[in-house]
Amino acid sequence: MSQIGDRIGLKPRATYEALIAGLAPLGLAYLSVLHADPASDLIQDLRRAFGGTFIVNSGFSTMTTREEAVTAVDEGIADLIAVGRPAIANPDLVTRWEQNADENEVDQASVYGPDERGYTDYPFLQD
Repeated sequence: MSQIGDRIGLKPRATYEALIAGLAPLGLAYLSVLHADPASDLIQDLRRAFGGTFIVNSGFSTMTTREEAVTAVDEGIADLIAVGRPAIANPDLVTRWEQNADENEVDQASVYGPDERGYTDYPFLQD
């Protein structure tokens, strides 16, 4: 989902509403949306129209934080939160979020690299 369409004269709301109208009857397991503002009217209207499990990720230029994830679920913005970079950098992300512990920093230079660096070398939280 992109807000750029509005700027160049496209009709993203109509496009996405038509898409959801076609998807909703299929009984899909979930709909996952990447959007900078998952609480926006557009995204929440699409959530209601879909009617199933709704996953959001707000992490365009910044990573979705634990606080954002908890708030989104607690406020009914989404059923689940998708995270990428925090999960890559923290093999024990669930534990860290449960304990409100510090997270490892993501090494952007190794993300989606040609080898295992950045995927298997991040440290686990010390007990």
